[in-house]
Amino acid sequence: METTNQNNLDKIISQDTEKINNDEQTKSEIVYIEVDKLHPHDANPRKNIGDVTELADSIKKNGILQNLTVVPATGYWYGEYTVIIGHRRLAAAKQAGLKTVPCVIREMGPKEQIATMLLENMQRSDLTVYEQAQGIQMMLDLGETVETVAEKTGFSESTVRRRTRLLKLDSDVFKETEGRQITMSEYDKLFEINDEELRNKVLDSIGTKNFNDELSKAKQKEKSIADKQKMIEILNQIAIQVEKADSTMKYERYVYSVKEAMKCKNQYAGKELCYTKNS
Repeated sequence: METTNQNNLDKIISQDTEKINNDEQTKSEIVYIEVDKLHPHDANPRKNIGDVTELADSIKKNGILQNLTVVPATGYWYGEYTVIIGHRRLAAAKQAGLKTVPCVIREMGPKEQIATMLLENMQRSDLTVYEQAQGIQMMLDLGETVETVAEKTGFSESTVRRRTRLLKLDSDVFKETEGRQITMSEYDKLFEINDEELRNKVLDSIGTKNFNDELSKAKQKEKSIADKQKMIEILNQIAIQVEKADSTMKYERYVYSVKEAMKCKNQYAGKELCYTKNS
């Protein structure tokens, strides 16, 4: 039984029918292309293909059992081809010493190329959540909406939004933590913190035993800052801020808190109250 993602992938691969005169014939046509004329896609969501030694050994023994999917290259590589599916196979084939590899040539627009690479890698569980986020963001940058990305990837709209907001995190810190056993729900907890600097500080501890403590401290700190800001806003309505209170000041009363200021406001109606920044 085909998965939802597989159905979406097949749909995306075959949707540009105006550019393909005979889709069924094109799907089955395999051509052998020189590896020197095949180039990795610069927008491939998977940034690190990893160690291909084992795959190269298998190719030496059995050959390539599944063709690559490529599109005609543009720009500098015009006349050659860009790989859409099969980046690891291409790298392994080169390592194995193959001169040509089996390919199916497709015609796809930029959005279809990125969507296809994203789906293919997700089906193989090859992408980190951050790479998924980058792939989704590329689709959005090319004019897709959250709704259409969800439709094409098989993700829910909520998942699309949750993935893309990961790009708000410090990318260097994120990469340092990726090797840990981290759940998506833990990443979600980071966004309970509104302050970007505090959030990235807690990100450094994600996936460790200190994460929940650091998260709690950061949320408490943020709450304290918010409470103080609220207090100052109230104080500004009923008192005047001064750098330092002393006996020479002609204020009726120096107050230390919002609660005290509210009491004094009624007690000293019409009189001037003051407070300092450290109140």
